[in-house]
Amino acid sequence: ASAIDKLDKAHSISSINGLRGAACDDAHNLFLAATRHGSRPRAECVRGLRAALAEDAALHSSSAHARLSGALALALLGDPAAGVGSATPPVEESVETTTAALALHPGGGGRGAREEPVPPLGSAAAAAEAQRSLEAGLGIATSHLERADLLGLLCLRHLATPDGGAAAVRFAREACEASHASGFARPLERVNLAVALLAAGEEGGGPGAEAEATALLEAVTTAPEQDPASASRAHRALALVHEAAGQPGLAAACLEKAEAVETAGWEARKAAAASIPGAG
Repeated sequence: ASAIDKLDKAHSISSINGLRGAACDDAHNLFLAATRHGSRPRAECVRGLRAALAEDAALHSSSAHARLSGALALALLGDPAAGVGSATPPVEESVETTTAALALHPGGGGRGAREEPVPPLGSAAAAAEAQRSLEAGLGIATSHLERADLLGLLCLRHLATPDGGAAAVRFAREACEASHASGFARPLERVNLAVALLAAGEEGGGPGAEAEATALLEAVTTAPEQDPASASRAHRALALVHEAAGQPGLAAACLEKAEAVETAGWEARKAAAASIPGAG
């Protein structure tokens, strides 16, 4: 069974057994992973996360609410890296839903939210719902890393809107500060800031935006210990910088490095999965 199938099974078990808090946590793990790997239809992930948020609210628990809010926003906005390094391409939109997407405690309060239409990817309605979800999550986030995750998604939300460059840069900087305050200066936030600076240009990112972005990306790609997903995004962003500067050779080299990082990451995940007893 795949990792997604195992997460689906865990969510189904907790739901069937009435473990409502655990079911919310399991829904977060399942649908966030499915969104990031593009392994389930987007509409299914949105509906499942809406239902889990409503259930978590009915339990009057904030334990998973901030994380669920961020996962829902990502599903609404779409993960730019969905399926990168995966063995299969992202699943296309579909009206089908799995047992996990429909599983709610009989007394759960999420039924109405689950049945609301899922706004199209890239639509104003999707951006507005994502904004509301992220603002709600920030209101109850209890850790610096939770805030960094939510602020990073606000950056993504504004990058997807016209004239949103300056706001995207601001949220990306705040995410970097939150990540640093946690004691873990993650490369994810630095790549997000670099991408925001490149998109905003000097008008939204200030003088020297491209130079700052390039320095951030080069630092991520040359770090002794690398996060494969962040390193891949950094190489691809550097390829765009070189392409815009009329340096196709350097751009092609960056793309080759990105593909090598993705392949190495995929092989490492395969090896790790194979080492787990009963895997496959």
